[in-house]
Amino acid sequence: FLKGNEGSDDDDDTVPAGQNNENGANEVKSPHLANPDLLKISPYESGIAYYIDLHGHASKKGCFIYGNHLPDDEQHTDNVLFPKLISLNSPHFDFENCNFTIKNMYMKDKREGLSKEGSGRVALNKHFGILHSYTLECSYAVGKSCNSIAPAENESHGGRISPGTPFSLPPKFSIENYRDVGKACALAAIDILPGRNPFTRVSQSTFKTL
Repeated sequence: FLKGNEGSDDDDDTVPAGQNNENGANEVKSPHLANPDLLKISPYESGIAYYIDLHGHASKKGCFIYGNHLPDDEQHTDNVLFPKLISLNSPHFDFENCNFTIKNMYMKDKREGLSKEGSGRVALNKHFGILHSYTLECSYAVGKSCNSIAPAENESHGGRISPGTPFSLPPKFSIENYRDVGKACALAAIDILPGRNPFTRVSQSTFKTL
């Protein structure tokens, strides 16, 4: 994938199909995208479970996700479920600040006038049918709020594996805070498969089950 000017997700890299060569002709850099059969791949058959574009954010607080709006209700529920599970596993992930609207898939960037349709998360969902396709935005500075994290199930090691986290004021972000959000993304990917995470927090959540 190339960084270009065909789309934006705030500061997202874009996914252009080609670029002009010295003669001004459009040189195709990703010829496999021209295969019409690829555009027929369903979200459950793409062979890629997750695409997460990682970005630093200078103007908004906290860590949150930009996701796509999917027309199928069942698919969209699975789509939104992943970031919800992240919030169960990290005090620094702000689920309420996540955005899954149609407007956020097609609106133009205020500064550069680029459409978000060219951002990685939108383009890969459309081209390859990847259901879980996101942009993870993390502030360079500080969180907006902190989640109270429940202790994990089956924790027999004194809380050392997945300790609970009481409510606290949002800290100034450090490498450890970003690492915690990354760990929560991995845990959410396991949690979304029932029974796979022996130290799940789903049973401690509001609705107790997926």
